[in-house]
Amino acid sequence: EDGYQTLVGVVYDPFCDELWTAIRGEPARLNGKTIRVSQRRKLGEAIVSIGFAKSREHLQATLPYFIDLVHHVRKLRIMGSAALALTYVASGRFDAYIERGIRLWDIAAGGLIVECAGGEFWHRPVRGNHTHRLIATNGLLRRQLRVRF
Repeated sequence: EDGYQTLVGVVYDPFCDELWTAIRGEPARLNGKTIRVSQRRKLGEAIVSIGFAKSREHLQATLPYFIDLVHHVRKLRIMGSAALALTYVASGRFDAYIERGIRLWDIAAGGLIVECAGGEFWHRPVRGNHTHRLIATNGLLRRQLRVRF
């Protein structure tokens, strides 16, 4: 671990005027209303978001995973924003978000929002300055996703 703990998380989507907030130990909120992660348990019914790191190493590791995963989930999405993908997991719009090689400042706020919404934010440092590998889920799908990750 990097030895950090996120205490407060805020993500704002100006296009949809949506504001996600979380304070450690309290419920996550979207525009002031409490949110919860989804309850989907089956990978075949899940909507999963995936991110592609810019490094050649992470891209080469992620592409085969992407090709395999597309055959095992209901839908696969690429948001282009780690923070928004995490808030979509927290809101139950997505069931999971996966990425190798994402910077801590892109995931710290959204990760706390997922946790405060009842989800699971698994992450591990990888080579690179404050770079992490992550699987954020509703808390019911990590084992199924990690087998392939």
